[in-house]
Amino acid sequence: MTMTLHWSPRSPYVRKVMITLHETGLLPEVALQRSVVALHLPPNAAVLADNPLGKIPALVTGDGPALFDSRVICEYLDLRAKAGFFRRSLPRASGSCAGRPWATGCWRCCCCGGPNFCARRGRGRASPPAGRPRFRRP
Repeated sequence: MTMTLHWSPRSPYVRKVMITLHETGLLPEVALQRSVVALHLPPNAAVLADNPLGKIPALVTGDGPALFDSRVICEYLDLRAKAGFFRRSLPRASGSCAGRPWATGCWRCCCCGGPNFCARRGRGRASPPAGRPRFRRP
C-alpha cells in the first residue's frame, strides 16, 4: 500500500516526518508530493483537500483518512513500523476511531489549528479608513 506525503524541504515539521520515515524504513512506501504552501499565496487546493487547515505535512494513507500535524504522522509511522521510537502520547480512541489513535490526534490538531487558519487567511483584508491608524491606543 502506498502513502502520499505533501511536503516541502523548507518546513521543519516535514523534516521531522522525513527523519521518522528514514528511521522506520517506511520511505519506499511513501510517494512524495511537493506542495507549495505560503501565507501570501492562496491556499493550495491539493493540500486543502487532504488537510482542512491547508498546512504541510499531510500524509494520505491507504487505510483511512489523511493525517496531518507532524506529531500525529510520526506516531502513526512509528506504530505502523512497530519501531517503538515514540512513547504513546495520543489519547485512547473510542467509537469510530477505535484502533486508530492518530485519528483522535488529527481532530485535536484541527480544533486547535482552526482559529489560527481563519486568523491568517483574514489578515490584511479589512483595512481601516484612510487617515485612521490601524490600532488605537487606549
